Parts: sequence; C-alpha cells; structure tokens
Amino acid sequence: MAGQEIRIPKLALRVVPGLLFSIAIIAAQARTVIRYRQNRKLLLDDVFVIFACICLTSATVLFYLSISATYLVETIILDPTAIEIPHDFLDQVLWYQKGTYCYLALSWTAIFSIKASFLCFFKQMIDRLYGIMIYWRIVVGITAAVFVLCVCAVFIACPHIGLTALSCSMDRTFAVGYTAIALDILTDLLITSIPIFVLWNVNIRRRQKLSLAVFLCLNIVMIIVASIRMSGLHIGTVDTVDLIWELLWQQVECCIGVIMVSFITFRTAFVGENSLKKKRRWYSPGENMWYRKKRSTDDEHNIGNLPIIPSATLTGMRTFIQRNSETDTAHVESDVDERSVENVSLI
Repeated sequence: MAGQEIRIPKLALRVVPGLLFSIAIIAAQARTVIRYRQNRKLLLDDVFVIFACICLTSATVLFYLSISATYLVETIILDPTAIEIPHDFLDQVLWYQKGTYCYLALSWTAIFSIKASFLCFFKQMIDRLYGIMIYWRIVVGITAAVFVLCVCAVFIACPHIGLTALSCSMDRTFAVGYTAIALDILTDLLITSIPIFVLWNVNIRRRQKLSLAVFLCLNIVMIIVASIRMSGLHIGTVDTVDLIWELLWQQVECCIGVIMVSFITFRTAFVGENSLKKKRRWYSPGENMWYRKKRSTDDEHNIGNLPIIPSATLTGMRTFIQRNSETDTAHVESDVDERSVENVSLI
C-alpha cells in the first residue's frame, strides 16, 4: 500500500463541486422562472427539479463537511505510515461513515428526482401514443425499483458503523457499488430511449430528427459521468474503493443532471422567442406610430373587455410529434388532430 497517492487534490475537491453546484442552482432558478411564466403554474416535472435542488443542497453541505475526514480515512487506508494518526481518529471515522451514508442517500435522491423530471416531461408528449405509454410505465417501474436499491446500496454493502465496519467484505462492497452504478446507467438508457422511439415514428427529415434527438436526450451526459465514476472506483493495485473519487463524481452527476434538465427549458424558450420575432411585421417609425394609433382607435369599438386569448410561447414540440407520428388506427390520428391546438404551449 505504501507509495499509493490520492488521485484527486484537495483543492480540486473543494473548487469543482462548488462551481458546478452554483451553476446548477442558478440554472434551476432560471428554469423555474421561465416555466412559471409559460404555464402560470408549476407542473410535476418542475416540482421534481425543485426537490432535486433541495436534496442537492443538503448533500453538498454534507460533502464539504466530510472532506477532511474523508481525506484522513483514505490516506490511512493507502499508507498508514504517511501521517500520524490523530487522537480523535475514531470520532472522525464515525463522522465520515455517518456523513457518507447520509450524503449518498441524498445524492441518489437528487439524481433520481432528475430522472423523474425527465419522465414527466416526456409523458406530456406521449400521453395519447398508447404503445409508447405502456413502455413509459415500465420504465417508471424499473426506475423506482432501482432508486430504492441505490439508496440502500451503501447499507447493503456494509451495514455496520464504527470499528465493526472493518469486518465488511470488500468484494461485497465492490459488487454492490458496481451494480448500483450499472443500474443507474441502465435507467438513463431506458429514459433516453423514450424520445428515440417517438422520433422513430415521426415523418420528418432526418436532420430534424437528429436535432430533436440531441435536444431530448440530454440526460446521456449523466450516462457519461456515471461511466467515469465506475471506471475509477477501484484504486490501482490496492483492493479498496476510492472513496474520494466516488463522492466527487457522485456530486458531479447530481449537478450535471440539474443543469441538463434546466437546459431543455432554456432551449425551448429561446426557440419560441425567436419564432415569435420572425412573425412580427416590420414597420418604419412613422408607419408603426400610425398603426398603433389606428389599433387603439379600433379597440374602442370592440364589444366589452373580452379576455385575451393566450398564445403559444414555445415551439409546440408535443403537437409537432403527435401530428407527424405514424399511428395504426384512424381513431388515434383523429384524436391528435382535434386536440393538437390546445397542446401547443404545454411543453
């Protein structure tokens, strides 16, 4: 064990998670404001994002409080002669174990809240595509089961606290850790496959399909981060888990998930604003003044103060997909066409 060094510097462990956390929270706040202005209320996918941010904030606090104890424990595991063991070593070990257990439970909850937000977002597009809705329900069931397993994984790997944790099998710890990350990746793949199946049946150009697929499959970035976390779980030739590597990339995955789910709203809002600008008629200053004066005069002759009809604020992706999808029965096609207008502003 002697000579083995910790791969992640302490400065990087303090700076990188904090920077990503700040970006994630700012992005989530902007997302919430945009969604509320669009829908005049918060939808279920918005609630999951807010809940994920609460869990992420709590997990980040525990992450920073546990940095010193985590470095101490891993340094002693890698090379017991590298430092002098402090007199309060047992207290720090107990704090590390409790903090890590709570951190992992909160971070897994944040990650799966993001997955739930993606699922709710996709459901708005496929609620009348019955075949894909069955698949969506299956994915929801699998994701819920994997969430329970991931939250309990650390307790399954080692249910002991304190010095009795030394009796835990390292092989079992590796097996449970790899299984949890592999199932995490599996659920991301299943969620990503939903928009792919939808786009497969849409009669649009291949370039449009590729553009929509990239936009709807942003959670594939979480798959990349989880794969990196799995690849570095084992420390070189030492038969132990790299605690710092696991915690760092767990934190990165949480933050990236919040950023990606927020980016969907930014993209649709930006495209929607651009489409509205393209529809606006250009007037010279004189013509514009005449037009506004004429419009105000005409408004005086309108009957009563009728409510303003809300207009579409986004791209109407749900309507676009449903209108172009190939269905097996004329009933489904008729239902999509008749109700497509009211779905324009739901995405």
